Amino acid sequence: MSEKEYTDQLFSKENFTRENWENYVLFRCSFENCDFTESNFSHAKFIDCKMKGCNLSLVKVNQCRFQGVHFENCKLVGVNFCNCDKTFLLLNFVKCLIDTSNFSDLNLWWSAKTGQKNRIE
Repeated sequence: MSEKEYTDQLFSKENFTRENWENYVLFRCSFENCDFTESNFSHAKFIDCKMKGCNLSLVKVNQCRFQGVHFENCKLVGVNFCNCDKTFLLLNFVKCLIDTSNFSDLNLWWSAKTGQKNRIE
């Protein structure tokens, strides 16, 4: 496994501000109270990951794959989700602060019902 691939890792209270995550592959990883402000997620793959209490303000997500990613109590300000890879897009937002982010042309459900694809509670 290369240094850009992680499986089943827990990242807690890490400061990743302005870090480059380009082309990283993260599978079943958990991020708790991490700061990703202005980080670059371009072409990264987050598969079945969980982010809890994280700050993702102004993160660049060009062609980023979010496949089965759960965000809880996260701050997402100024994120242009319409630039991410839409092929496997599966997002779940629970009690998140989402402001000035772009979800244009994305199929999202605004519901508290469990089991729905791309939902925001």
